[in-house]
Amino acid sequence: MKNVVKYALHWGGGLHLFEEFLATAEARNLMVRLIAELSFEQRSIRLFGKKVLQPRLIAWAGKHPYSYSGDTLEPREFPRAALSLLSLINASLKETSPAAPPFNHMLANLYRNGSDSMGMHSDNERELGATPFIASVSLGATRTFSIAPKKIFRKNQPKAPVLRIPLTHGSLLLMVPPTQENYLHGISKTKKPVAERLNLTFRCVQI
Repeated sequence: MKNVVKYALHWGGGLHLFEEFLATAEARNLMVRLIAELSFEQRSIRLFGKKVLQPRLIAWAGKHPYSYSGDTLEPREFPRAALSLLSLINASLKETSPAAPPFNHMLANLYRNGSDSMGMHSDNERELGATPFIASVSLGATRTFSIAPKKIFRKNQPKAPVLRIPLTHGSLLLMVPPTQENYLHGISKTKKPVAERLNLTFRCVQI
């Protein structure tokens, strides 16, 4: 695939950024369809022992339940538009990482404006297995993806190395193992005026 930027991470793992995974018009049409077809909610998660509202809206699809941060997402059917995208991403995954299991779950995050965000975290839930691949498709406004090594960031060291990558409309970011074991990633708030962004994350939920 063209326009692939690969980042080798010092502590293990890596990122593959497909900057033009979807054409601009195709990505825009997909965003409009999915916002209409998915059922978005603002749900609570458990953070430091307390329940707090997530600072974004979420929706999801998959045959198996998926749990994170004390919240369980029950099975939901894939909308037709999401199924087409799932097939395309699985074909790309088979090409780039033949040993990876196909994705079967999608978690959609709708960032309404710059106040919506995603805290630093790892996608390392038990049902994802020991070496999860995570794919992330960005639609709409560009937001900055941050990734930092756990062993440094969690010690609150002021010089913790943070890699920041702008995720543009129609791009695909693939996180390959053992990224989730060694790194945290997130989307920070911004005070700059910014339009809606729909982020679709794909993973393989194992039973």
